[in-house]
Amino acid sequence: MEKSRLKNLYMGLAISICSVLTILFFTEYISFFEDFERKTLDKRFNYRTDYLNKKYKEEFQKIVIIEIDDESAAKLGRISEWPRSYYAKVLDYVNEGGAKQIGFDVLFTENSKNTEDDNLLIESIKKSKNVYSSYYFSSKPGTDDESIRAFSYPFGNELDTAVYWEEYIFPPIPGVTQNSKGIGFINLKQDRDGIVRRIPLFIKHNDKAYPQFAVKMAIDHLGIKKENIRLEKGKYFHFNDMKIPVGEDNQMLVNYAGYYVFRYIPFWKIYEQIVPKEYFQDMTVFIAATAAGAYDLRSTPVKEISPGIEINANAFFTIINKNFVIKLSE
Repeated sequence: MEKSRLKNLYMGLAISICSVLTILFFTEYISFFEDFERKTLDKRFNYRTDYLNKKYKEEFQKIVIIEIDDESAAKLGRISEWPRSYYAKVLDYVNEGGAKQIGFDVLFTENSKNTEDDNLLIESIKKSKNVYSSYYFSSKPGTDDESIRAFSYPFGNELDTAVYWEEYIFPPIPGVTQNSKGIGFINLKQDRDGIVRRIPLFIKHNDKAYPQFAVKMAIDHLGIKKENIRLEKGKYFHFNDMKIPVGEDNQMLVNYAGYYVFRYIPFWKIYEQIVPKEYFQDMTVFIAATAAGAYDLRSTPVKEISPGIEINANAFFTIINKNFVIKLSE
């Protein structure tokens, strides 16, 4: 009887160990092929860069990035010490030139030491009526979502399977939020190998859905209304009759067109009005940091070290041109 009991115990233990080892094997097996698939995807992005440069030559020219770069820092002083009147001046100039959209991939989440400077920027945003501002979610205590709730979408409860984000919000200062045409979060999540290949179009906070920065700009660029956006979980986001493929985590693969395919202009050249303002007629303009010390550097499939604005610009381009990455099975 005792031998039989020990035999059953050992057999149960052996089965348990085999089960665990099997699970671990298949988990690593699947992870290996997922990683392999990601790397082959990266290669495909890089192989067709020349083809896309020819196909979308005119479309690329409609997006311009005003970069807060090392050259601008050398001309205008340390970036962290720039008064917000600098941004107001550039914003006014670009608007006078007839820009279609202007997106600040620059955080104005805190009041500066100079209230007058803040007011100049707020007044410029108010006049323009085409500015998009950014904010972020954090684990550190911030504010609730009341100040940005007007920019939310009603399908938040459908985003239960979305990538988890931090619970606190750091929105732009009130005057910036209230006078922006749109605002969006700039949090990004990298894959296991440190590369950013996908973005969440929306994330859930409380019971509402909030759009990603570049996604909000694309929505308005295409003239899509709130009521015409819905989620088919783990499959598609529907923007009117356009279907944007997403994974089980409801994120979209960014179809990277290449590296530096959009035109970059140093901030100081706009500040000093070297570039004719007419150049910006009907352009979508991003203002973003690319300086080495700006701490917004990422890895993408097409470049090991890249400014974060490259991800936003490529995501925007992917959506407005309906140039989605689609699995063969679809």
